[in-house]
Amino acid sequence: MGFCRLKRGLLRGWVLRLGCCAVGEFQKCCDYNFLAIGSFDWVNFFKHADCVVTNTFHGTIFSVLMGKRFCVLPLRQKSNKVGCLLKDLTLTGQMASGSRTITSLLNEDVDYTEPRKRLESMREESRRFLEEALV
Repeated sequence: MGFCRLKRGLLRGWVLRLGCCAVGEFQKCCDYNFLAIGSFDWVNFFKHADCVVTNTFHGTIFSVLMGKRFCVLPLRQKSNKVGCLLKDLTLTGQMASGSRTITSLLNEDVDYTEPRKRLESMREESRRFLEEALV
């Protein structure tokens, strides 16, 4: 599940403007629901999103990679994986809970300075692991 508010985007030739879009799962609260889309269109939603609300690992990591304002809604079955990612990237404050509401989180800019450093370090560690494993 994920939904995003698009500033302006192009998806299969359709121009979408300032609407709430659900991607992958129907959401009554959204203006548009896209249930079966390809990976390129899915990534395009993130590229053109003004902000993202998600409860998935992939929704979280793409929000981070694209530098979006985002909010994570915790789900018990997924919270460990997403929670660990947020902790590793020092972004645990993006998890909605208590006074950290969806609205308050989406109205705040996210400081990506430290998360980008950590993400680069994680990439480098992965590269080294692969190079050693493939020797």
